[in-house]
Amino acid sequence: MKTIALSALAALALTAAAPAQDSKKEFEKRLAEIDKNDVAQLLDLAEWAAQNRMKKSAAELYEKVLALDAENEDARNALGHKKADGRWMNP
Repeated sequence: MKTIALSALAALALTAAAPAQDSKKEFEKRLAEIDKNDVAQLLDLAEWAAQNRMKKSAAELYEKVLALDAENEDARNALGHKKADGRWMNP
């Protein structure tokens, strides 16, 4: 019985890994196709990455957005920054 349960668990883990690899490949493809200096394209890809459980990749893209546009509210909010007294504060 233990062997069956372990086999099922291993199969489940492999099945879960496949979509993650597909998402990573899709992310890399999309990243190669966008203009890295276009804030809107970076934001779109960052949102896609966040929706596909790629938090680190999303955060890196939001940081790139801020390098291009330090006041970008969408990127700031996504990174958890808050505005106080007219200045952005990191969490």
